[in-house]
Amino acid sequence: MNRAALTVTAALLSMLVVMQLSDTCAAEPMRLQLLTNDTPETTGAVCLDGSSPGFYFRPASDPENAKRWLIYIKGGGWCYEPQDCLQRSGTILGSSDGWAPTNELGGMMSTDPLVSPSFYAYNHVSIEYCDGASFSGDVDSPVQVAAGTHGGANGTVYFRGHRILQRIFEVLMDDYGLDSATDVLLTGCSAGGLAVYLHCDEVAEMLHASERQLNYRCAPGSGFFLEHSNAAHQPVYPDQMQQVYQMQNLSALTVNRRCVQSFLTSHAHQPADAWKCVFAAHTYPFVSWPTFSINSAYDIWQQSCILTAVPVPEDSVSNGQCSALPNSCACLADPTQCSLNQTLAINGFADAFMTDFGKSLAVHPVGHGAFLYSCQTHCAFQSAFWNQFTVNGMTMQQAVTAWWTTPSTAPTAHHLHLPCHRPSPPTDCNPTCSSSPPPIGCPLTPSF
Repeated sequence: MNRAALTVTAALLSMLVVMQLSDTCAAEPMRLQLLTNDTPETTGAVCLDGSSPGFYFRPASDPENAKRWLIYIKGGGWCYEPQDCLQRSGTILGSSDGWAPTNELGGMMSTDPLVSPSFYAYNHVSIEYCDGASFSGDVDSPVQVAAGTHGGANGTVYFRGHRILQRIFEVLMDDYGLDSATDVLLTGCSAGGLAVYLHCDEVAEMLHASERQLNYRCAPGSGFFLEHSNAAHQPVYPDQMQQVYQMQNLSALTVNRRCVQSFLTSHAHQPADAWKCVFAAHTYPFVSWPTFSINSAYDIWQQSCILTAVPVPEDSVSNGQCSALPNSCACLADPTQCSLNQTLAINGFADAFMTDFGKSLAVHPVGHGAFLYSCQTHCAFQSAFWNQFTVNGMTMQQAVTAWWTTPSTAPTAHHLHLPCHRPSPPTDCNPTCSSSPPPIGCPLTPSF
């Protein structure tokens, strides 16, 4: 396994675990629920390596909240090539074999009423991520992977993420009481945040939300990834995500149906570009249910793995090369070390984020909202930063709570919190960002 290939993603996840534990009150942990009846020979809903999928579950802590649910979709990047996916299948992001018997999350998922006053006592679910495509792949036959010119091994992988998602919600409905829920908030981080955009409407259908008049909403975190070239004008990340879409057979059956159909039927689009529905900027305009987005315009993963990433060979075992443009690491670690061109590129990326997000949000005049900030983090809402970062005096916890407890007919503008713009020379324009962790995952030989 090329461990360096997942450096940025793994280090970010490790950092978040430490921060989550710091704000989580001692309580019953979430316990692993493996779907051991799901195998390649039965439902076919399996991880990359063919192992059973699963989720962590903690029941509501009091009867008043027994029918209220907070469901979290875990992230962890994507695999972009078959060899990359085979390497991933030997880790906890591609196999359930190494999953711990219990799990704990902080921030929004905290059981401390002082940390997460609206959600601490809900039923908590954490859907584990082991398919490499934001729960959207669906290839019937096992994929045989052969060693390539850049190394790797022979092996077999399964692209069944969409079946995993369907099976987990089926089990939650049949065996855990989700079928009697009155309130459900679907959230997720990173690749899991993208999954919330992609599957918000589909999950509503699985929950029969319309027929039941369920209070169902979605709150994706750090999932609005840009279809954007790197600072050297190379479409590294768009090419990677197009490969994910095609390799794992994403379609109108596995992502937002109306988005894909718009590319297939609209004169304004090309059918061959339907793969772009893997980006929130294309999918979010078609999401039907109230949605509150939590995202940094200066997201460190996007700065590292989109803006300053470089291409890798097609049959590479590498999971991409983040922060690899020359001299990018010093700038990402300390904005005061950025050259003028680097500052302009970073601010230009933040401007592109705000433009794309603004276009997506414009079609949702009521029921939606967003907490967009300038702190250089990723998935901050699932850590202590949930109650630390502020925009115009309001924390993301307060912003989400205000939106969640307001009727879905409220104007979106009432729940819109926008970031400041970093000056040049750069400094933190938001003083509550001073507690942000430094960027991580830089290679040894990473201006633009």
